[in-house]
Amino acid sequence: MRVIPMFTVDYFNACLAVVLMISITGCYIQNPEYPSAWPKIMKTTDVESQIEGFYSCTGEILKNGSGMWEMKSITDFLIGGRTPPVCEYLEISKVQPDSLEFRYFSSGVEIKKQIYKRDRDYHVQDNWIVLDSIVEVLAQNIVAVHASMTPYLITNDEQDLVVKVKNSDLGLIFVIFPSGTFGTEWGKFKRKK
Repeated sequence: MRVIPMFTVDYFNACLAVVLMISITGCYIQNPEYPSAWPKIMKTTDVESQIEGFYSCTGEILKNGSGMWEMKSITDFLIGGRTPPVCEYLEISKVQPDSLEFRYFSSGVEIKKQIYKRDRDYHVQDNWIVLDSIVEVLAQNIVAVHASMTPYLITNDEQDLVVKVKNSDLGLIFVIFPSGTFGTEWGKFKRKK
């Protein structure tokens, strides 16, 4: 029986080629801290009750530590922008001890409702409500992309809704050129009532 050593020169060269390819094609990571100019995050043991309220759908966004501020709809964070952009406000309520209801309104009319069940659609981690990741996969011709975003929710000292979204986009071109971006976006949405 012939034993082939695992760490041959060819194996080493192949690993080195993969590492070089990843470093050349790129991986971009930015994880900014919570904006220091915003009110402090409120830490509570009952974040599900604390988060109940009405919030503006348009808020301040800090994108991936670029220092660029913009106004953006909360629907881009919570449901990947799959709600019409005319959302004016969001109502979050605790409808059962283990369920949160998100209702989106435009001109006083409900345009979308979602119910999230604890331990199925979200969990609580370090006083944050963490919604399940939104994942999109695209494979077309020579490109494959896997994108995901995970929203984290909490309130600040002014009772605004704070949303932290961890993003990752992984791509593969020609099956051999990997690429990836990872980052964090912060959003602050004013409480309406």
